[in-house]
Amino acid sequence: MDVFTTDAAYLRSRFPPPDPASNKGDFGRLLLVCGSYGMAGACIMAARGALRSGVGLLHIAIDARAYPIVAGAVPEAVFTILDFSSPSWQAALTGALEICTACVVGCGLGASAEVLCPTVFGYFAQKAKPLLLDADALNYCARTPGALEALACPRAVTPHPGEMARLLSTTVPQVQGDRLEAARSFAERTGAVTVLKGAGTVIAGAGRAAINPTGNWGMGKGGSGDVLAGIIGAFLAQGLEPFAACACGAYLHGLAGDLCARRFTPRAMLPTDLPEMLPEAWRQVFS
Repeated sequence: MDVFTTDAAYLRSRFPPPDPASNKGDFGRLLLVCGSYGMAGACIMAARGALRSGVGLLHIAIDARAYPIVAGAVPEAVFTILDFSSPSWQAALTGALEICTACVVGCGLGASAEVLCPTVFGYFAQKAKPLLLDADALNYCARTPGALEALACPRAVTPHPGEMARLLSTTVPQVQGDRLEAARSFAERTGAVTVLKGAGTVIAGAGRAAINPTGNWGMGKGGSGDVLAGIIGAFLAQGLEPFAACACGAYLHGLAGDLCARRFTPRAMLPTDLPEMLPEAWRQVFS
């Protein structure tokens, strides 16, 4: 396996200067199937991460009960409002999936993952557009053997060590004992680019792996991973292949975290600070 450490030059090589005449349609349409009543913040953080990462159009499919909270926080997004009491919600979700160029599913879904994931997985079992699975979508995969392998699309997963342990039917100490092997074996088994989060995030897929050098312990707070999912989703929507999208996303996310730590200290920084530090992270990458 080819193993390397990601750096700013890697990002610069994946983001050539865009055509000055580009419009929003040239920068992809990302669909977030994220958030639920009680966990709307996860969707908001993923959305802010995506918007600060250059996606042209952001579309969000969300539980009707959480819609007012998310809509007020993300005015840039277009919404598909899912009313689970109506039989038309599946058609509405499928319509949103049809018009996206990439999709992120899982952040803050909670119990609604059991309702939403079968429709999303059924759609991507027949489509080639890229899909990122995070959080409750990963827990759904752990409970549904073969679901991930049945997908026909380019795909990526972003587990933390606990989720990785559930997916591998092992323990967190075993995952942490050989993080590279845990990510490599899961990527090989499922065909999904695997982002094993944590200190020295590992990105593995198709005979190669990247070790991410950015980030700090202040990012170990609930919500940081939602921002990462939004960043990677934005890169997928803009046309990066999954491995590059994940490696670039982890590097930029960690760099924003390092800037947050410098400004706020690791203990006091918040996941909601990360999207607001992404502009400076972009500036440093291209300086």
